[in-house]
Amino acid sequence: MQMYEFENSVDEMIKKLLEEHGTKVTCAQIGIDPRSHYGDIWILEDQYLVFNLGSFGNLEYYSGFEYVEKDAISNYGNYRFYNAEECERVMEHLNNGLENIQKEG
Repeated sequence: MQMYEFENSVDEMIKKLLEEHGTKVTCAQIGIDPRSHYGDIWILEDQYLVFNLGSFGNLEYYSGFEYVEKDAISNYGNYRFYNAEECERVMEHLNNGLENIQKEG
C-alpha cells in the first residue's frame, strides 16, 4: 500500500467516526474567530475538538491555540484532535460548543 492510500484510509475512518459519533459545530458556536478555520469542526465524545487540517486557517494566531500544550494535540491523517481533558483552553471552547448546541437544539 502506498503512503497516499494509507493516509486516505485513515481519513476515511476518521470521517466515518465523526459522522457517526461527532457533532459538527461552527467557529461561532465554540467561541473562536471565524478567520481561524474555514472548514468543518466537530466535537467528539465531549472530549475532543477535531479540525480538518486541509481547511486550517490561522487557528493558533486568531484563537490562541498556540498556547495549547503539545500533549493535548494529536494529528491523524488530515485531522487534528485537541483533547479538552489535557488543556483548559480547549475545554473552554468545547464547553462553549456544547452549551450553544443545547440552546439551539
